[in-house]
Amino acid sequence: MLSIKTTAERKSIKRSNRELWRLIVLIICIAIISIVLTWIFYNYYKYDYNVVQINVYDMKIKVEPGVVGFNLENDNLNFGTVIPSGVATRYIVLSSEKPVRVFIFFEGDMKQWVSVENNFILEGNKTLEFVANIPANTKPGDYTGKAIIIFKKI
Repeated sequence: MLSIKTTAERKSIKRSNRELWRLIVLIICIAIISIVLTWIFYNYYKYDYNVVQINVYDMKIKVEPGVVGFNLENDNLNFGTVIPSGVATRYIVLSSEKPVRVFIFFEGDMKQWVSVENNFILEGNKTLEFVANIPANTKPGDYTGKAIIIFKKI
């Protein structure tokens, strides 16, 4: 049996199809806006805009039984030659005209060995003492790492 639709029924079907497409377009627009806003907020918090400066210092130490050596260069944190279970110290002077918060992180072979005052407010000059404590079971060889000093606005 063939049904013939009236003009009113056909208009109603066309209207509902248009409303369905409008709803689909609206949902797609909301999804795009959500994605863009999420991306903006992610990038804002990913990159910390409070960072004033980042200094990276190379760290080096040579572990050799029965030998102690000094390095007088001041271009990096070169602790010289140390015996296993030995201790070596280096100093860095930090300065800032405005108050900043300082965070220090370590990377590399030496990151577990080196200690320093961390997470403090710096205004003016301050001398930091980097202390490398070499474990007794450390095998002879050259070890490296990096000290990353981050200055943030308060």
